[in-house]
Amino acid sequence: MLLAVLTACWWDSTRYEMDRLDTGGPRTERSARGPAPPAPGPAQPGGAGEPTELPAPRVAGGTPLLPSLAVLRGSLRVVAPESAPRGELAWLRITLRHRNASGTRLAAAHVLAALATDAPLGARGQPSLRRAIENVGGSLEASIDMPSTQLLVTVPKGSWAVALGRVAEALASPPTSSERVTELRDQVVRELTERFAADPLDAAVARVLTYELQGVSRWLAAAEDTTMGQLALQHAQDYRCNGSVVALFVPGVSAEAAFARAAEVLGPWLDRETVETPALVATLPPARGMFWANDAAAATDRSAIALVFDVPPATHPQAAAERIALECVGVEGVSGRLGTALRDRLGPDLSAGALALLDDGLLLHAALRMEVPASDVRAVDAALRAAWRSLAKEPPDATEVRAAAERARLRTLALWADPAGWLRDASHAAQLGLAPTRLWLDGSFRKVPDSAPHPWAQLLDQLARPDQLDVAAQFERFAQNASLLIAVGGNAGPRRDDDTFADIPDAFVAAIRRETVAADLEAQRATATATLERAVTALGGRARLLAVQGFHGVAVTRTGRGPEAIDDVAYGNDGALRRTRNVLGTRIDTEIRGRIARETCGDETVALTTDEARAEIAAARRHPLLLLGAWLRGTDRYRAVSVRPDGDRSLVVMQREDDPVEQLRLHVDSESGLVRAVVSQDRREIGVVFLREEYRDYRSAGGGVRAPFYRATYVDDALTGTATTWQSFTAQRPASLDADAPVPAGGGAR
Repeated sequence: MLLAVLTACWWDSTRYEMDRLDTGGPRTERSARGPAPPAPGPAQPGGAGEPTELPAPRVAGGTPLLPSLAVLRGSLRVVAPESAPRGELAWLRITLRHRNASGTRLAAAHVLAALATDAPLGARGQPSLRRAIENVGGSLEASIDMPSTQLLVTVPKGSWAVALGRVAEALASPPTSSERVTELRDQVVRELTERFAADPLDAAVARVLTYELQGVSRWLAAAEDTTMGQLALQHAQDYRCNGSVVALFVPGVSAEAAFARAAEVLGPWLDRETVETPALVATLPPARGMFWANDAAAATDRSAIALVFDVPPATHPQAAAERIALECVGVEGVSGRLGTALRDRLGPDLSAGALALLDDGLLLHAALRMEVPASDVRAVDAALRAAWRSLAKEPPDATEVRAAAERARLRTLALWADPAGWLRDASHAAQLGLAPTRLWLDGSFRKVPDSAPHPWAQLLDQLARPDQLDVAAQFERFAQNASLLIAVGGNAGPRRDDDTFADIPDAFVAAIRRETVAADLEAQRATATATLERAVTALGGRARLLAVQGFHGVAVTRTGRGPEAIDDVAYGNDGALRRTRNVLGTRIDTEIRGRIARETCGDETVALTTDEARAEIAAARRHPLLLLGAWLRGTDRYRAVSVRPDGDRSLVVMQREDDPVEQLRLHVDSESGLVRAVVSQDRREIGVVFLREEYRDYRSAGGGVRAPFYRATYVDDALTGTATTWQSFTAQRPASLDADAPVPAGGGAR
């Protein structure tokens, strides 16, 4: 499906590169990295004929850059051409394989990439990776998908080793600052929100290809809730040299010289090599059929659609035959069998939109985009399937096959003429198994005996001699593969008997979320104020909450794995706390007041450390009633960072300002005003611990105040937590805290 992917931008924008293909190699003399070739505009009907009617190519030949591969310790693959052509720029592509990037881990991968590229390196505040690359006159791009994170670096060729060393240093540095995590997490959420809102089709295509159909809102919420603990764990798992690929395109440097230098500068990263037990990895089958993000409330009844095709990698045994088959289909949408089928169903005035290459770090896809009335989406899908089936019903004749093979060969060469395209294919090939292979052993290279032809050279040879291929059998197999159509927007209407499309849930970023994320600080504070006023009203009103100076409650806490604990807790706003805990017949008394901070069990009493005492007080102060009281007194202030759906309701997420320690966030139901979650972090001796406390079952707590009687607490990223159920709760300061009274026995009735 390298097909029309390059049609317009190939014949027009890269004509100079194509003119040079017959002189012995792709053009690489670029003083700076220019913009990507412009996407082809809407094609005019009749502007292109059937494949056999296209003008004969003016290029007779072309020599590909055959890559060689080295495997460094830690199973890091480094791939480079034997000798890159002339040029002033070096290109580096680093592909980091994700271990398990589904759901929230994929959202966290975006935040982790931002930390790797834009956070200062090391404790001494060295420049970020992006700034270091820019300081030597280069540029850096990062892209994230389910299989991998990819970094693309361009620098003056004399600085390539320095740049690669900076990359290695950044990849070896785990996130160390929770403040930096919060800053870049918010930045990533804003960028993703704007991207998904501006182009919901782009987000839908990416989600369908990776089967991430849980919804944009949940996905953005996962990125917004990413914690430092989660990022540190994911960094240790994904940012390893094991299974990663470094592709180099350095003019004037041989492959062996590039491999040797890379082994030196990658030292900081290679030193983090971990022993990895081989494991079977289950791969999902490619998405097929039709997916539709229905929008019954859309102001316009038009749908943006994408026809998505897999581009067979050069190392695939059937790559030549598949690329010929795709050329015969004609992904341009205005020529070939697809164009014919579309015109038969939608009329001669159909025009196709932009066509783009989608790189998921391992494979390549081509996406043809267009916009049609929603009533025509089914017709486009039928035309696509008809064009597919026609390959078996009416196989192309020898003339059509030869013309398609020549176009496929030239387009393949055109793709490799761009260093970025060469790096992409070389990275994919290295992960899929590339020959010939060089192994790095004890500082020397050993060539692995390999009598098989190089897959890239073999692909071009087969495309040059299609008569020797069994293309008829490939056409038959190709016709049996269902195509992929993704539609976004428009009203699908009532389901029909012949409807087989799958729904894409929650494909659109809600307007209120866009407004909240894009709002300035004062607007965010105004949203938070309105939400918190609603919460104050729901829990008893301003006067009653201001009167709450503490609480007294008896609760049972269960973990599901160990014994339950019964706690009798009394707390006052001045920081005085008394707690009696009964577990397995043992009573533990805790007292914190003024300079006193101690725990007693039987005849033994121990002093609590400052951190232990602070953690106990912080846990009590995180109760929703006390948080709202602190806001009413002006001690705390908040800003709204987002509004996210929660079932049939929505939650307003608010960040407490001027809070570098706990970095506390409140999740409040926008309709009922009830506090549903408190998210914070706790600094302990073992490091920073992230806490998520979810509240429900609000009841009367006396004096006209309501309080939650159930809390689920999750530590870090655990999937299970502790459940606390209050047997009694009174929203008032206990008298026992005002005198030097003994700690109450507690326990309560069961």
